Amino acid sequence: ASDEGRAYYVPLWTWFPAPDSARRSYAGEMPNGLVAELLGIAAQSFAAGGERLNDPARSFLEWWVVEAIRLADSYMARLLANPKEVPRRLWRGTGGLIWGRLLSLACQELGGSVTGHDHSHGQGSWSSYSDTVIELPLCDRFVVHSEHQKAMALRNFDPDYAAESRAPQFVALRPRAASMAPRPAQSA
Repeated sequence: ASDEGRAYYVPLWTWFPAPDSARRSYAGEMPNGLVAELLGIAAQSFAAGGERLNDPARSFLEWWVVEAIRLADSYMARLLANPKEVPRRLWRGTGGLIWGRLLSLACQELGGSVTGHDHSHGQGSWSSYSDTVIELPLCDRFVVHSEHQKAMALRNFDPDYAAESRAPQFVALRPRAASMAPRPAQSA
């Protein structure tokens, strides 16, 4: 989270305490057919691997999907009912965690902005759409280490795999000249 130009760490559990029995709803009723569509995708995935989604596995997945959607919906309702608790400018960790995505969505729903960042060794030289699916959703800005990584991130963004049709603004920490400059020799 950040405020007045300062960034500070706030653990995700701050916004996501253990659920209580009084669940509110953000989205309302689950859309008809959503669970069946998700189970169909799971069945196709099993079939692509030469396996059948058997009845016990299908029943478990159905229960899990319904509970996960209801829990996410309840947390969103809680966040939006308490707008002063939601940061207006959020620097989030990985986009692969549902908690970071829920907080990002709440922040944006309340008019805030979300910055994601390359928190790894830098995947800028890889040709992959994985960041489009995992790291970029619900980000207004995405910070990378170098201009080269910025160019590669822009090239790798694929709107066909994106949750949103637009790419976030990509920002490089080091300008090209600085990222290409030789490092000073270190004395032994």
